[in-house]
Amino acid sequence: KGAGRGVVDRSVAVDIREFKCGLPSALYERGMRVVPLTMAVGDYVVAKGICIERKQHGKGRSDLRGSLANGRLLSQCEGMERYYEDGMVLLIEREEGVGVSTT
Repeated sequence: KGAGRGVVDRSVAVDIREFKCGLPSALYERGMRVVPLTMAVGDYVVAKGICIERKQHGKGRSDLRGSLANGRLLSQCEGMERYYEDGMVLLIEREEGVGVSTT
């Protein structure tokens, strides 16, 4: 077998602004190596070339709704596409008890 074959990188780069939520801690508790960075684009980089943008949707606060309304989500996705050619993911975190409307 070649060097590194079958080895899984358990590192995730996390934008420092994401440490206000519980996801970085949860990743660390599950054995991930969490690397805090100030990122220009995206919130998490989980593998070389794969970026995640996390949005919250809930009763009291909806980062998703605000980002859609002011066009920020589109520019964030364009930035991820520019810098992360291998892939991008939009993670929508829904507050428990909040429904999703398609109308």
